[in-house]
Amino acid sequence: MQENPKMIGSWISFMSNKVNVAGGINLAQGLPGFNPPDKLLDALAKEARSNHHQYAPTKGIPGLLTRIADYMQLPLSAATENILITCGATEAIHLIYQHLARKKRDLFTVAAFGPTYESYVNLPALLGHQFVALSWQPDGSVDFTSLKTEILNQNIDLLIIGSPGNPWGRVLSKHDTEQFCELTRTTNVSILFDMVYSELWYNQPTVFPQPVIQDNVYVVGSFSKFLSVTGWRVGWLTATATEMKEICLLHDFSGLSAPHPLQMALYNYMEDHKGVLAFVEELRQSIKSSYIILANAVTALGFHVIPSGGGYFVWAELPEGFSDSGQFVLDLFEKEKLAAVPGIHFGIQFNRMIRFNAARPVEDIMAAAECLSRFLGGQRTPQQLS
Repeated sequence: MQENPKMIGSWISFMSNKVNVAGGINLAQGLPGFNPPDKLLDALAKEARSNHHQYAPTKGIPGLLTRIADYMQLPLSAATENILITCGATEAIHLIYQHLARKKRDLFTVAAFGPTYESYVNLPALLGHQFVALSWQPDGSVDFTSLKTEILNQNIDLLIIGSPGNPWGRVLSKHDTEQFCELTRTTNVSILFDMVYSELWYNQPTVFPQPVIQDNVYVVGSFSKFLSVTGWRVGWLTATATEMKEICLLHDFSGLSAPHPLQMALYNYMEDHKGVLAFVEELRQSIKSSYIILANAVTALGFHVIPSGGGYFVWAELPEGFSDSGQFVLDLFEKEKLAAVPGIHFGIQFNRMIRFNAARPVEDIMAAAECLSRFLGGQRTPQQLS
């Protein structure tokens, strides 16, 4: 029985569940196909026999807060005043969102650039707030003069930006980041930088806003992606000391505290700074290699890939003759047991686009390429290109 695309909620969860039930290759969910570092797992195993099995301090254990401050090149005082460890980046985004929405007495308006990650658009929908979809320029740049005008005209309260983005892995330049921050001084908008993929850039390194701690600017980070531990759900956020007090009150009645043994394992693992850097570099290169192979393979099959600067995903336009991304992914899974996410999930105007998770080993990528080739009736198997 074929599903009705109009009756599906989160396509990411829906397609991933199909793999869980029927088997296949999951290029739908943002799950890394690479193991966490061995030394991190050793640290976790040690914690299993420790005394750290009760609630952690609400803000996070002091040692890990200090590690995060060092990572973001913040002063030591930031560990106690400006950083909160959360139950994943998702909770961090929710906390910032709720904090700002509570301060607004009339309609709260959120904006993000399309293609838009599901949390950015669905939070406003669930809470009865207004969402404004913004557009990049045709060359992927931002017209900041026009953006300022739109912020003022639409009374936008919060602008959420991913760097690298999801599903399109655009990486913000230093100039872009500075200009976005400048908008908080010339309008009433707040900016949330979602930087969970910050270490997974391909060519141009990701930059944090400078200074990181400034009024109406928030940064969200996570260990999930750059250490391949998405199931641990340990993230963090930064804010000014005044706003952090209010955000922590919300955290007390939502996540309360991230798992204590996981925080301890991360703290102990990150003591080996050089080892962390070496692991991240190896992971970054592995994902970049898989991205290049998959991007070249689908291009050979008639897809048009939008070049990405980082993250997990290949974001591509469907080959000629296909106009419904939802039906495309349903048919693809039914025939080849290959799961992907239709572009319509990220905005109705992206119905001819598709998202593939490239953060998988090369053998998975090649198997997926062969599935696509068979599905499209390709005359040749995509070759491994690097």
